[in-house]
Amino acid sequence: MDGAELTVDQLCRYLDEDGFGYSLREDGITIILVTHDMRLAAQHCQEVLVMHEGRVLTLGPTREVFCRLEDLAQAQLEPPQVARLAHQLALQGMPGGVLTIDEFVEAYVAMRTRRRGPE
Repeated sequence: MDGAELTVDQLCRYLDEDGFGYSLREDGITIILVTHDMRLAAQHCQEVLVMHEGRVLTLGPTREVFCRLEDLAQAQLEPPQVARLAHQLALQGMPGGVLTIDEFVEAYVAMRTRRRGPE
C-alpha cells in the first residue's frame, strides 16, 4: 500500500497508541486528519496545514506552525493550552515549540535548573 492516504474528519478516539491510526501509520498509510482540536493535532500530526476562508494560511512542521500565532489567530485557532503557557514563559527562558505536557515539564525543570545555577 505504498503511497496510500486516508482522509478522516474529526477522528479522535481511534488515534490512541493502540488504536487504528497507529496501525495505519505502521503500514505506511498517510493519515490526513481534519480537526479543530489543536491538542489532538499537536499530539498526532507531524505536519499541520491551517486554512481560513478556503485558503492556506500556513503549512509546516507542527512545532513551527504552532509558533505562528498570528496565522492561528486569523483562522480563529489557538495552540494547545500547554503551548500557550510555554510561549508566555519564553521571556523566562522557556524554549519554543513545546506541544505536550511531558515536553513542558521537561523544559520547565531544565529552565528552573539553569536559573538556579550549579549547586
